[in-house]
Amino acid sequence: MNSEKADARNVIDYYTSSDAELAQRYIGGQFELGTRPYYEAALKHRYDLYPEIPRIAAFDQFSGKAVLEVGVGQGSDHFMFARMGAKLTGVDLTEKHCQMTRQFLRTFDLEPHVINANACELPFPDASFDHVYSCGVLLLVPDLPRAMAEIRRVLRPGGTATIMLYNKKSLHYWLKTRLYYGWALGEDAAIGRQAVDDWYTDGPGYIRVYHYGPHDLQWIFDGFRDIEYQTSCLSPEQIPIAGLPSNIRVKKWLESRWGFFLWGKATKP
Repeated sequence: MNSEKADARNVIDYYTSSDAELAQRYIGGQFELGTRPYYEAALKHRYDLYPEIPRIAAFDQFSGKAVLEVGVGQGSDHFMFARMGAKLTGVDLTEKHCQMTRQFLRTFDLEPHVINANACELPFPDASFDHVYSCGVLLLVPDLPRAMAEIRRVLRPGGTATIMLYNKKSLHYWLKTRLYYGWALGEDAAIGRQAVDDWYTDGPGYIRVYHYGPHDLQWIFDGFRDIEYQTSCLSPEQIPIAGLPSNIRVKKWLESRWGFFLWGKATKP
């Protein structure tokens, strides 16, 4: 098995076997998985925790547009696009997530079109979509230029892309992961720097993730125009011991410069 196939298999195995990444982990298992109350609680949790996502993703701006989501996950953002009237298609490497997202939409009487596929080999003709969206998925892809070339290929001229990656310039990465866990608590020596970067990004035992800085968006969006970015997501655990500043303006200022999520937007010429 070559390294590319091995990486894909690791992602599939992790998400197929793990329940730690399910929304039920956060909402306490109080609702049966796959029911309307479960999905409603999952939506509330996601957008209470990350209130910037609806603003940045702009779900309401794509009604009637052909939208592709690369990496549907458990379906929350996919549902939001569908509810707002997008002509929606989704792909995910993990069949488990495809099934969860299909069930999510059907529970709310929406018709899903979700395909089990690899981001580096999108099964669509050239110029198929007006918009491509991917949140927290492409950071798992070792060959990001190949995935971005596929996104550019399936976009129509003038089409747009919004992607979210993990920010290597973030307080999360440098204060929490590198300084606190890696150095102060000695985790680099105990489990290795790469494992620290992976595990303290998304949880112990997590698969390989990649971090990018704002300047990386220039090569990531190669062949696009009007590239712009913003950062978001700053929570108390990202600043160990001290926690978040009490002043909301200071917190917003820090988040806008060193937030954990790096959002890139660009247009296909």
